[in-house]
Amino acid sequence: MDELPLLQRGGSLKCEKNHSFDINKDGYCNLLLVQQKNSKDPGDNKEMVAARKRFLEQKFYQPLLSKLVQPILEFAQIHSRLRQLSIVDAGCGEGYYLHNIAEQLAQVPSEMQLNLAGFDISKWAIQAAAKRNRDIAWCVASNKNPPYAKSSIHIILSLFGFPNWESFSRIQSKDGIILLCDSEENHLLELRQIIYDEVKVTTPPSLDLALANGYREIKNERVQFAISAPNQATIQDLLDMTPHAYRAKEDGLARLREYSSLETQGDIRLRVLKLEK
Repeated sequence: MDELPLLQRGGSLKCEKNHSFDINKDGYCNLLLVQQKNSKDPGDNKEMVAARKRFLEQKFYQPLLSKLVQPILEFAQIHSRLRQLSIVDAGCGEGYYLHNIAEQLAQVPSEMQLNLAGFDISKWAIQAAAKRNRDIAWCVASNKNPPYAKSSIHIILSLFGFPNWESFSRIQSKDGIILLCDSEENHLLELRQIIYDEVKVTTPPSLDLALANGYREIKNERVQFAISAPNQATIQDLLDMTPHAYRAKEDGLARLREYSSLETQGDIRLRVLKLEK
């Protein structure tokens, strides 16, 4: 199937064969075709998105956000001759990370133009992202079919998602980088100890497929920080923004509801990969 560029014409995106996708009143476009859906309502649901938005806006993950900005600034400095810098957040959720990265980059004097975009398979996530920042190009799409031209993206964010390395390497420019975040073994350990009878050890996934698609790891860092949830509402938001909300059994969830505050931890593996194919 031919992949033709989509150009904005009024309130729609259209290709030269006149296929059209409307930009809705909230400022985003749904590019997820029916045959690309794995359910009627794929991705995070409305409640999960709202819980994550409430929790992240309390800045519990600020230490991770600070770590994400640095590789981007380093890339921009190395490639200072670029007139435009394209950054895409793949599986962007409600847009917290890309929005805050955009705000921090805007404070750095530079003549480089930023082209920022984010996509997620959840329409609820993209609705929230579009309300957060109308200057970023948001759309509903999947990692398997990211809607960007070949070799056009300098930096891809894949934060707690499911990277599709073949698709990412297709849209990424040579020498472009991916910022990859995954949970480490102690991530939210204290919460998991409450809701599960037996806590499974989790480790970041292998990079074998990334390496097979032309990537090389250039940075590997463990980011650890304390999380102090001050009340039951915040504890519930923390739970609801994760898959643990539907994986845990009712007796474990009931135990968690007895807590009026919770001390837990963020434990995240940040890896930066460079495309060298």
